[in-house]
Amino acid sequence: MTENEVVQKLEQVDKTVRSLVQERTALKEENEALKRKIKELEDNSNIEGPWIPDEFQRIDFRKLIPISALEFSEKTKMALEAAKIKTVEDILKRSGKILKIRNIGRTSANEIYDRICLLGFENEFSID
Repeated sequence: MTENEVVQKLEQVDKTVRSLVQERTALKEENEALKRKIKELEDNSNIEGPWIPDEFQRIDFRKLIPISALEFSEKTKMALEAAKIKTVEDILKRSGKILKIRNIGRTSANEIYDRICLLGFENEFSID
């Protein structure tokens, strides 16, 4: 290797080292900024628990439960699916009219009512 080639290699190594030092410095600054943000969020958080946006506080997530999670009998599940009922909210919308759904008889209606009551919606649902 000639002296000129050695100098070029050293310059490349020096350039790489400087680049790595700059990246490390940038990452260190970003890390510090993230630490400050976390500290700020912790200081501003409610002692009772994390902050929840108002629009989520009004949502009753129980209504979003899919009917497949309620473990209905196959007959009841098929009848609800045929009626395009996919969630607890869809069932609650049919309160008082559940027996009008094709293939839903008294037994299936009682099964639906039992599951709805287990979720705490007994005041929002009636069979007929």
